[in-house]
Amino acid sequence: MKKAATPCENNGLSCATTTQANIKPKPPLVSGQCAEVLAMLLEHCPMLAIELPAMGIPQYCARIHDLRAKGYNIISTIEYDVSYQGRIYSRAARLSLGTPLWGEPSSDKTTLDLFPEEATL
Repeated sequence: MKKAATPCENNGLSCATTTQANIKPKPPLVSGQCAEVLAMLLEHCPMLAIELPAMGIPQYCARIHDLRAKGYNIISTIEYDVSYQGRIYSRAARLSLGTPLWGEPSSDKTTLDLFPEEATL
């Protein structure tokens, strides 16, 4: 007696192959101050980075680093002679979200990019 083919065995593809092809990666969940920074960027984008401490995020550079490490596309544009709360800053970063908002998480390639001769060691 011949065994009936299951839907996953169509065209010689296994279940793992067909389900992996249909799954799209989702942005990682963030919590705590990373979630607050992401929510502020979504609401007030673009915004000055120096506004974040006034909103309760004193270590905003670390939170932005964490979000970028998870794959979020956060763009920093340096602006000169920025006035904020009555003070002139010689340089300030304006943060914005790129398109797409999230991509694959980045690997730490800074050493390879800055010092390619060390990559062969």
